[in-house]
Amino acid sequence: MNPPMKRQPTTATLRFPGGRLVLPLAGAYDAEVAVDHVHAAARRHGEVELRVGEHVCIVRIGRSSTEQSCGHCGGFLGEAEFAHHDGVRCDACAAGGLLARNDRRRRPAA
Repeated sequence: MNPPMKRQPTTATLRFPGGRLVLPLAGAYDAEVAVDHVHAAARRHGEVELRVGEHVCIVRIGRSSTEQSCGHCGGFLGEAEFAHHDGVRCDACAAGGLLARNDRRRRPAA
């Protein structure tokens, strides 16, 4: 008998001081919109919690060093840092890889 398959999360929950926002994750466009909402909330509140399925991360804006890179893809972190239990990720790798991988910001070759 096959083990039950894990279902892909269909929502992301964004928590911040004074409230929370539940966002749909039906596809790549929804994931991009969710990241836009995460950025806006982090700018306003300084730090927010993003939960997608079993994955939780803390999102901060503008605190990362320009030398710091994503622990998953090696690209630049950009404006936001998504701090997971296993390291810091860029927006393209955040939330369990829900965004398309073709928007990575790679470091220039030395």
